[in-house]
Amino acid sequence: MTRHRKHPLVRAAAIGLLALLLLGIRVAQGAGMLSASEVTTGLGTLSEVNRLYAITRMVSDGQIRAPLSSSDGAAILQGTTGLVRSGAIHQLASLLNADLSAQEAEVILGPTLSEGNRRHAILVLVSAKRLRSPLSEEDAALLLKGITQGNRAVAIGVLAPYLRANLPGLAIATILGRNGELTEFNRFNAIVGLASAGKLRACLSGDDMNLIMLGVTGPMRVTAIAAIADSAKPQCVTTVFSSPAVSPSISASTAGSTPAFSPGVTSYCGPSSSAILEQLIPEYFCFNLVGLTAPSGACAVGGLAGWKPVHFGTACRAHDECYSRKGANKSECDDSLLSLLRATCDETLTGFWRKLSRAACYDEASFYYRQVRLRACEAFTNAQKQAGISNPSCSSPSLGIYRQ
Repeated sequence: MTRHRKHPLVRAAAIGLLALLLLGIRVAQGAGMLSASEVTTGLGTLSEVNRLYAITRMVSDGQIRAPLSSSDGAAILQGTTGLVRSGAIHQLASLLNADLSAQEAEVILGPTLSEGNRRHAILVLVSAKRLRSPLSEEDAALLLKGITQGNRAVAIGVLAPYLRANLPGLAIATILGRNGELTEFNRFNAIVGLASAGKLRACLSGDDMNLIMLGVTGPMRVTAIAAIADSAKPQCVTTVFSSPAVSPSISASTAGSTPAFSPGVTSYCGPSSSAILEQLIPEYFCFNLVGLTAPSGACAVGGLAGWKPVHFGTACRAHDECYSRKGANKSECDDSLLSLLRATCDETLTGFWRKLSRAACYDEASFYYRQVRLRACEAFTNAQKQAGISNPSCSSPSLGIYRQ
């Protein structure tokens, strides 16, 4: 007699259908819903796809006893990987414990998911409200393990409502990733998502801002810092500049002059109570030969080879003085700041630095101008009151001569 061997997929499907039939009979006989260990025994050695099919049928038929612990879920998911595991997690999500820690969720996710599938599985757990809240930054980093770029930015946005509040800069950097997990664009999106969820510490220091904004430049940096400022407490961001201790006479010819700099000290224009917006105009800003920028004190004292420091502090203090002049016009002060900042670029970046870095310097000048134009109305009116104007006015923000 000739014996016909069944194709492995046919055999696996048959095993899966038989397992379902036996499980169904058990339920019909009044034995009740199946425990996780009974489900695991019934599934046996089914292939990934057939295991997913069997899990889907059992969940649909209400045969699995809930709630499932993380170890229960992992046992049922045993042998599944990639898209199949992500799909199986989707099926089981509603049966899992509703208070899973990050460590328990990691057991369910397993080590075999690709970035996209891990992101999808996290979304499933969040949508099913299975995660314990609040999550610490270490919890978030564990769940985000191995996820980079766009997938990480999306996953951070998904986890944001579950994160603890009042996150400092180091915690935010831990969530964003500190080993190049995010490109500039994806880091920008993640920062805005965290700020929009109201999870950032209200009064972030300049060091915090350096950690958060690492690698984010230009218009994206403008928008990200504005989002952080908008989510902060008003007292932390209402004042951009303070009245200067001295009132130097400033012109374009002296805008780029460099005063003494103390190594290890990074100073910013403005009062210490508004550290978020002080970050917008550091005393020194640095440019390298390919147009990259960095607000770095180390650069200013020669600590970074190949970088050219530009001193913006003098122009900033001239702007402080302008705001404090009785009867001053805010728009004129702001336009003068832009002119002085650009003059600083012109005077400092000469020779072989001219073509390579001046455009980047102009971008930073426009960045600062945009911020004082849009966000310094209260700073201006406060300065005018101190100057003796009882009821100063500040027109609606506009970009004036800003052309970027």
